[in-house]
Amino acid sequence: MKYRYELFCYSVIDLKAAQAHLNRMGASGWRLDRIWLETVARYVPADRPVSYCVDWCDARFDENDDYLQLCADAGWTFVAKQGYWNLYEAPAGTPPIQTDSALEYERFQKQVWKQMRWGAVLGGAGLLFLAWLLWLTAQEIPMDGNTLLLWMGMAPVGAVFFGLSAVMGLVGLARFFTQLAKWRRAARTGEPVPDPGRGERTAAKVFGSWNAFFWVGWIAILTHCLAKEGFEKVLFYAVVWIAIGIWFRKRPFPTAGQRREAKGCMIAAVWVLLYWLLLFPVARSWETPGPAIPSLLTDDPARVAAQSLGDADTLRYNVQETRGLLLHYTSWDETDGDNQASLSCYRSRWEALTDAAFRSMLRQTPGLAPAEEGEALWEMEEVWRADVVRTVYLLRTENGVAEATLFTVGPVEDALKTDVIRRMEHCLEE
Repeated sequence: MKYRYELFCYSVIDLKAAQAHLNRMGASGWRLDRIWLETVARYVPADRPVSYCVDWCDARFDENDDYLQLCADAGWTFVAKQGYWNLYEAPAGTPPIQTDSALEYERFQKQVWKQMRWGAVLGGAGLLFLAWLLWLTAQEIPMDGNTLLLWMGMAPVGAVFFGLSAVMGLVGLARFFTQLAKWRRAARTGEPVPDPGRGERTAAKVFGSWNAFFWVGWIAILTHCLAKEGFEKVLFYAVVWIAIGIWFRKRPFPTAGQRREAKGCMIAAVWVLLYWLLLFPVARSWETPGPAIPSLLTDDPARVAAQSLGDADTLRYNVQETRGLLLHYTSWDETDGDNQASLSCYRSRWEALTDAAFRSMLRQTPGLAPAEEGEALWEMEEVWRADVVRTVYLLRTENGVAEATLFTVGPVEDALKTDVIRRMEHCLEE
């Protein structure tokens, strides 16, 4: 059989636009067969012209059998449930199910506001967060390695996506009030709600597609964050979602909402497992690589211990790592028994982030001054306590910024300084 597939992404406020689109498909010889995940519609050839009616419903429950039979007696056959809509089909020319514009307006207010109030809250919160992020960027407020100033480099896609989501949320709210005014005018005059024009239909498709993209985008971002926690976490959540899905599905009388939630849990479990196995390795390969040195105090990775010093040259501990598309942040502390050292390293693919990290580090360590070795190296030396000297080196290159802090008995020896700076340079190499 010949099929036709297309995205069927309409916001809840665009009931009339969805109905008009289905009617155009019916008039051109295609009838709706089914809708997958409330997003993808499949059409089959129609042996006669058909028309469609999109009616309001409660998304949580199945429609009342008596109401469905009443619609069937009037010539309208139930085809699919799409969120807060029921989709009915009838031969072309069949009188519509609902002709009371005042009742339609009342149902529009009741059903749509359930959705749009959350959009208004999320849109407002998103704009406030975006404004706060921009203010922090302008102020360059240091917040250790994971400052929001540098978060743009850790998750630039998420940052841009969050800003777009806030803007589109407010656009959706404006469209809601526009549609509300149109339905109100129809209720006052007693005339049917007019079919949307070409521009309104295009806006409905664009906004509906954005909503689908919004959820796909956030699911991808959250899945990637979950995958970073390790396979054990991925497997745990997959098992939990499968258990919840089975519980919803096996209840004695599952409602439409519970069946949808069961399907969603099953899909989520399969999705996170497939993402971990197939997509996560690819996504990780796109991230900025970390430093290529094992230690500040030795060049031999085999001589670096992680639990106790023992016979090793140095013990490395408190290791932290945050990987992103444009930025990689690494820090650790270490000791060789006599000296202590710590490293904070930002490797960046964007020079603006490198500059921001450099200025942030200068603010966090007052007293740094350019070294004699060149403008790229800054240093500071101070007596920490008793005879312990704290020495800080800050190195900036086009690939990032590295800061090394040494605690030694007396000033740092020239040989140790040379080795540490050499390892910092190697840390920021391509």
